Amino acid sequence: MNNIEAKGKITNNGQLKKITHYEEVLDNNIDKLKGTRNNKVKLIEVTTKVGTWNGDEDSQNRMCRTIVALGSMKKGTTVKWKMLDNKIVEVTKENLLEAMVKAGQAQSDLWL
Repeated sequence: MNNIEAKGKITNNGQLKKITHYEEVLDNNIDKLKGTRNNKVKLIEVTTKVGTWNGDEDSQNRMCRTIVALGSMKKGTTVKWKMLDNKIVEVTKENLLEAMVKAGQAQSDLWL
């Protein structure tokens, strides 16, 4: 029995469909573009009147959780936040919301 390496994709009915050279090149280019886009997301920075924020997905998630937590507190309550330049500042829910919206928009722009 010969060992044959088949390049292909499994179809919905479980059959192996041979990939053409052009499909392989396209798949490789799409993977490269996704990698580039993901790297750009990691580098998102946004600026508000408070300063410049990290805007990557992890930072956006932290902002969101903090906004939710601050939602149950009185208006004007602040929390300490480390900015992009490592300076620690006091920020409000509104400050976080502004930064998160800008970061989300910057990320969306990368996906369009």
